[in-house]
Amino acid sequence: MQILLLTPYPQAWPKGLSVPAKQSTPVLHLLPNPFPLPSPDPLPPNPYETTNYPTLSAAIQPILAEHPQVVAFGEIHPEVGFTHRSTKSYFTEEVLPALASEGIKDLVLEQILTDPAIEAEIEKFYSSGCEINAEDTPQLWQYTNYSDRQDLYRMLHKCRELGIRVRAGGMTIAQAEETVRAFDYTANQGLKLKALIYNGQATRAGIDSLLQQDPERRLAVFGGLIHNNLNDGSDDGTNFGEYLAERFGQGYIEVDLLSPQNESAMDNFGQVSNWRELIPLNGVNLLDRGQTLIILFPQ
Repeated sequence: MQILLLTPYPQAWPKGLSVPAKQSTPVLHLLPNPFPLPSPDPLPPNPYETTNYPTLSAAIQPILAEHPQVVAFGEIHPEVGFTHRSTKSYFTEEVLPALASEGIKDLVLEQILTDPAIEAEIEKFYSSGCEINAEDTPQLWQYTNYSDRQDLYRMLHKCRELGIRVRAGGMTIAQAEETVRAFDYTANQGLKLKALIYNGQATRAGIDSLLQQDPERRLAVFGGLIHNNLNDGSDDGTNFGEYLAERFGQGYIEVDLLSPQNESAMDNFGQVSNWRELIPLNGVNLLDRGQTLIILFPQ
């Protein structure tokens, strides 16, 4: 079995690379290695207010107190062999309980592929109390083989415990086989770009599906931080943040959760150039940029 891993993504298509045509089927990305591409423009220094909070939970409370309809959390996916505490671990232990307390009961998760068999296994996971393994949930097990797999499973268990329903925000199995599971994927920029488009479209489709059922529904999203950007400027299908901001105005909030251990990814995707100066010694630092919020974890 080929291992599927997640990595961060560039904020804009590099010059000279063509963007694949939009796909009619909504889908997502799963990438195994960081893009060896520089950020297209220098990241700006942080001109916004920075506040230290003792815990991530404490930092999240004032954000949720604004009662956003959609709050989208973005991460830099951990690399193979990472040893630091993962973003998913922080999210599971400190954000999920806050979401449940706020009455947010739906989580669109990009790591869950859009597939009827996987959807049935998620339902079985909730209804029967089974584990996620090769016997009880074989498709879910096979297509969640990420570098932080165990942290993802702990997230799913916590969602079940809190009554938060996990919804698919990922590409189809066929699209995963076409892109991220292809033998030449790691060296094929075209496949990587196509996977990015699949991911953005899939997450947006998962959000739209829930809101069509109930336009007043409040929900959370978790995935790669490139897709939730409020001011992306692209029209290639990779981003859902601008679309949601246009739809909900102040009711959409982007929250990027950043672990500083992956320095190259932070330099390219961390949104501020002087992030090293902003790493907290204790607790977390919240960079308040209006509807875009950045939370920095300690080293």
